[in-house]
Amino acid sequence: MSARLPGFVRYRVSGMAYPGIRPKSDAVAEGALLAPMGPGALRRLDAFEGKLYRRERHDVVLGTGEVRQAFVYVVQRSRRHRLSRREWVVRARR
Repeated sequence: MSARLPGFVRYRVSGMAYPGIRPKSDAVAEGALLAPMGPGALRRLDAFEGKLYRRERHDVVLGTGEVRQAFVYVVQRSRRHRLSRREWVVRARR
């Protein structure tokens, strides 16, 4: 389901075909809320995301306006130099 993450912006990771998010007070990152995961699935996702990201808990706003707590993967402060200044824009597939 679609979700918005207030206070964050999504940038392209330099040289890669995927984004990373970082705090930005006047921004809102668009994304999706996935189904709840158990501890084993979260450990596997942590391993997949690697050292670039840190899992954090934040409030997200669903398309219905409902606010829920969710885990999000935020680019670690020490690795934010890897983010370009080009915002990540999702384009519709044809």
